[in-house]
Amino acid sequence: MNHLFLIGAPKGGTTSLAAALERHVAVSVARGKEPRHFTDFAERRWAGPGARAFRADIVAGRAAWEALFEPGAAWRVDASTDMLHNAAAPERVARFAEEQPGCTVVAAVLRDPVERAVSEYRHTLRDGLERETLAHALDLEAERRAAGWQPLFRHAERSRYAEALARWRAVGEVLVLDYHRLDEARGALFAAMGLEPPEGAALPHANRGRVPRVGALNRLLRAAPLRRAVRRVVPAGPRGAVRRLLESATTGAWQPAPADLARLRALLADDIARCARDGDVPTAHWHLARGG
Repeated sequence: MNHLFLIGAPKGGTTSLAAALERHVAVSVARGKEPRHFTDFAERRWAGPGARAFRADIVAGRAAWEALFEPGAAWRVDASTDMLHNAAAPERVARFAEEQPGCTVVAAVLRDPVERAVSEYRHTLRDGLERETLAHALDLEAERRAAGWQPLFRHAERSRYAEALARWRAVGEVLVLDYHRLDEARGALFAAMGLEPPEGAALPHANRGRVPRVGALNRLLRAAPLRRAVRRVVPAGPRGAVRRLLESATTGAWQPAPADLARLRALLADDIARCARDGDVPTAHWHLARGG
């Protein structure tokens, strides 16, 4: 049994890549995509918006993790993006790899760190989790972390790659890929796995960021009772079309202010410089990080 760990970065295209990999008959992606099994998240107490759902998605037991994959697949893919910055994950994955007779590949997909942070903040707006401005969310980041808020609110922290990569490289090799060249990243992953990519399948683009025009309406549409009611009255076939229609009518684009971008660049300046000196980190398309 062979394993690929897509360890991040969050908002770095791992959902699209996992979907592309799963089209291959030899590949099984973990159900739910991000079980976070190799983090220490199951040992922590979580608070803040979305904490209950976040905690419920953590797969703690090895048997439960094994059950997430289709039996008989030559390659298993765990795309838990929280692993990149979790200090416990590198050693845990390394021990797991030593126990396995097959091949283990660890890959990180890195995105312009300023663009990544903006995308993650937009995600919190989309899901109705955030009510603060980006500037205030950055001010609150350390306080929220200390209070046990889930990692989705750590925009600056999770845009720092250098130290996280160093922890992973201390225990093994890491294939570093470029979010801004996802088709090339897909090819590199299939090559690392020794597989031929399926023909005629365009890379899907998942998790595109749109945000609610009215926060209260967004929270209502995402409420569990309404979702259950929709499932009862709308057949499974057209359900996706109904969802897309509602999203189109109730969401729109959100763009950061120039001051927000400048603040992120200042917060991340030292890490951006370290990554630029790292020959394996693809920074050629980090235009926002460089002030473009």
